[in-house]
Amino acid sequence: MSHPYLPVVQLLEGSRYNALHVAAKARNGEICDLVLQTVSNVAFIQLLYGDDDTAGCQDRARILLDLYLNTPDKALNETPLHFAVKFGALAVADILVSYPQCDKHARNKFGQTPKDISPQPIFTTTGDRSNEVKMESVGGMMETGVPRQKPSGMSALSTTNSIMT
Repeated sequence: MSHPYLPVVQLLEGSRYNALHVAAKARNGEICDLVLQTVSNVAFIQLLYGDDDTAGCQDRARILLDLYLNTPDKALNETPLHFAVKFGALAVADILVSYPQCDKHARNKFGQTPKDISPQPIFTTTGDRSNEVKMESVGGMMETGVPRQKPSGMSALSTTNSIMT
């Protein structure tokens, strides 16, 4: 039996990837930002569920946000943050850790936190070393929870998320 607010769209059959897993794997920070803004938007939740109860919609938005951020995949028990680090998606990692609800200490099947996953530099799919990402900067984000820079669209998001804290 699944939770009634479980992110319904499991994009890869059997693996339990949600949209954030897929966005992290694709290194797409814009989609990640859009998904998080949408599921944390109380007005969207009211429209989606047809509910006029603001407090109930705030609770639903909180639950959905937590599920999208922290639901692990079935195979390796990895959250979207694990994926972001593993696939070198620093922009996605920035966005994910900017949410206080993001569990930066979740452990995968092997007992690794996102910070533990990649001890070596990660390169783009083209192999271009100019875009090398040093994992020390990701490690710093994991410890402080502060992104290196404010993700795009964050100003609109911070007003929406103020009710979530």
